[in-house]
Amino acid sequence: MNKYIDSYGRFHDRPVTIERPFPCNNSFTFSGYAHILGLIPSVEPIIECWTECQSGFGFTRNSDNDPLPGSSHDDLVGMAMIAPQLVMKYRAQNWQVCNFEGFGPKPLWKHNPFMVIWNFYKLSREIKPRTSTFHYPYIWPFTFRIAPQHTYFIERCAGLNPSLSRRIYFYLSSLHTIFQGSNSSKVMLGFKLMKLKESKLSSLYRKKVDFNSEVKKYFPADHPIALSCPDVI
Repeated sequence: MNKYIDSYGRFHDRPVTIERPFPCNNSFTFSGYAHILGLIPSVEPIIECWTECQSGFGFTRNSDNDPLPGSSHDDLVGMAMIAPQLVMKYRAQNWQVCNFEGFGPKPLWKHNPFMVIWNFYKLSREIKPRTSTFHYPYIWPFTFRIAPQHTYFIERCAGLNPSLSRRIYFYLSSLHTIFQGSNSSKVMLGFKLMKLKESKLSSLYRKKVDFNSEVKKYFPADHPIALSCPDVI
């Protein structure tokens, strides 16, 4: 088996070793990319791992069920590329996805605005705010609420027709990524467009972004995804 693939058949961006059998936190994301490229012969082991990772109102990154880091937005996108029906269950939670003990999804307007503001302020003072979110439960429904550009993609993968507002948000977010996005966001958008076959956006993406080059910046030179990536989407 390739050194970037774990025992579940999931793809990582760093080598799998005995000491680090799950070397990255976004293996479901990278597995989604690999699936689009036809690199996964069977998705059943990955689905088995996903089932083992379910925890509370979200999921853990790996089957050891360590709650940190928390449920990943990007991993939902990756799993939507593989088995969207498994991701759609979170729609009933208003796309509030969190595996921390004590979390329960509820409408945003029901939260204490003063505590939310105070928690956001305290989080902004942390050295590592992304991982420190664990300590501020009042903002979990906000920080773990899946962004509209992702929910649009997930619903499209599931064969649904997302709302107009989500479609507009997806297009605006895509334009921002094409012109000003980071390397990782450009890579993800490229794979999203490959999956959705959004012709107009794909045409603009090809004109402004070198997809193959962005993928090879992100993954090691000998990585299966880098080696199998097409020149254009």
